[in-house]
Amino acid sequence: MRQTELFTQAEQKLSPRNQYEAVIYFMAHLDIEMVSSFLDDDRTYQDFPKYLFISKLIKAFEQFEKADDRVLSLHKGGCAGCSKGCRGFTFLGKQGDYMDILFLMEGDEIKDIYECSNFVNDEEVLNKLRSVDIDPLSFPFGDDDTPF
Repeated sequence: MRQTELFTQAEQKLSPRNQYEAVIYFMAHLDIEMVSSFLDDDRTYQDFPKYLFISKLIKAFEQFEKADDRVLSLHKGGCAGCSKGCRGFTFLGKQGDYMDILFLMEGDEIKDIYECSNFVNDEEVLNKLRSVDIDPLSFPFGDDDTPF
């Protein structure tokens, strides 16, 4: 009797191979439960305990979902400011909502995840319109530096 395969060969090639790839994949798919399952319970993320970081990330994901986003596109880049050299991604929705996120790594293991206000993409991303903040209190000014 032949065993049923859960994933096709093509899907297996695209599946995440480590914690880093899994977290990026599930963040792009707005899947908070899976993001949470891959993050270490004993670490802080953006200086928050994991449970608080996840609750803030839920609110950010809800903003994308309200804009009818189901999967965000990924655009590589890095910090040009205080964490210069740290790499990450712009997570971009169809309506121009985006998050610029850095990943502090040790090998394939995530040591920290945090927003970056000085993020520069490797290639130009034309439709970055509205920043979606994980912690709005960290960024009290909008893109034009005027208070909300």
